[in-house]
Amino acid sequence: MLERAIAQAGGAEALGRARALLWDGEATVHAGGRTVHIAGSWGVQPPDTAVVSTYDVSRGPESTRALIVAVPRGWIARDTAVTRMPDAMFANERDEFYLYDVMRLVPLREPRVTLHAIPADSLGQAGFRAERPGRPVVELYFDPSGRLAHLRTHVQDPGGAGGPAVQQDLWLSGTLQAGSIRWPASIRITMAGAPYFDLTLRNLRVQPRLDDPRLRGP
Repeated sequence: MLERAIAQAGGAEALGRARALLWDGEATVHAGGRTVHIAGSWGVQPPDTAVVSTYDVSRGPESTRALIVAVPRGWIARDTAVTRMPDAMFANERDEFYLYDVMRLVPLREPRVTLHAIPADSLGQAGFRAERPGRPVVELYFDPSGRLAHLRTHVQDPGGAGGPAVQQDLWLSGTLQAGSIRWPASIRITMAGAPYFDLTLRNLRVQPRLDDPRLRGP
């Protein structure tokens, strides 16, 4: 299943070179009893580096804030103000950005990763569980063509409420292409079965690394 999915996503060589993924897009966020529409740009070098700049569509680009992860640190920048990311938020974001590493598939070939067969998901899609020391366990499921279509994991509560990690499902659909890399055009995320984050990508670019001066920190 893994090798077939790698081929469907563009091949091991191309995926290995595409260490950083960048796109512009829009998303709907369901959190805290509110629904917020955002737009902006994402730059991700998984598993532990990202710069995401977004704004509330109802308030316009002047409301832009940047979320920056450069493990072991994370911070939030708005205008000239830079603040340290709260611990609970940082733990959640680190879990989230790790999933992009899983979606690149080739890291699952590494010796530290163990794969285990699991039952099909609710759509009858076959899958396996991927375990890597120090990272969340992730279940991957594949559509009939062999393409990655669904991920399931447990992530830290972004609200900082404590307690056990929360089940999260990512449903992937559509296709964007950059060179030979094929990436989902839509990522729908549910948290504990409820809508959480719906992302639509408008374009895709791939690079060997994410080169953003904001990663140097405040």
